[in-house]
Amino acid sequence: MEVPVALAMAKLALTYSLVSFTESAVTFPVFGKFTATFGESWDLYLVSLLAGGLAALLLFRRPLLG
Repeated sequence: MEVPVALAMAKLALTYSLVSFTESAVTFPVFGKFTATFGESWDLYLVSLLAGGLAALLLFRRPLLG
């Protein structure tokens, strides 16, 4: 398979997976709890928490000078 064909097939597989995931009848109660607790912008809190964790990891793992 050529590279453009492989990329097109990967895009089709991804879009099909996302569509079937969003249209499924399965509900995830965890997302409802996040929304009820943090409001509609719970994903921003999660990204901020992950960025802070990464910054702390980089801070504590840096080599000491001298």
